[in-house]
Amino acid sequence: FVWEAQVGGDREHEFMVTSGLSYSLVDGQIGIGVETKYDRVTARGARGDDENIFLIGPSLQFRLTDHLHVDLNCLFGTNQESPRQEGFLVIGYDFGPKATDGKKSQPMRYSPLSTRSN
Repeated sequence: FVWEAQVGGDREHEFMVTSGLSYSLVDGQIGIGVETKYDRVTARGARGDDENIFLIGPSLQFRLTDHLHVDLNCLFGTNQESPRQEGFLVIGYDFGPKATDGKKSQPMRYSPLSTRSN
């Protein structure tokens, strides 16, 4: 969720929600999914004439190493106010040691910090 408000100029307000769902195809090495983005923008003097943008599209993730991944996302507009297409290329690095599940010695691909025990 994102909410932004300008304190000067057009005093634009923006509310955005993004979501995604993914599935691992090859044991944490390749993943596919779908992502969505909803964006509502209003400006002073035109609060009733808001701009509603909705995009949806596929996503693809490649894990090059245990810590390095490349994500490709392509979102397509679904209404007149939406852009025709938005694309993203993300190159990410996961810091820290590989996670283990505590029962096996094999590493897990992802383990949120909140689920790890000391």
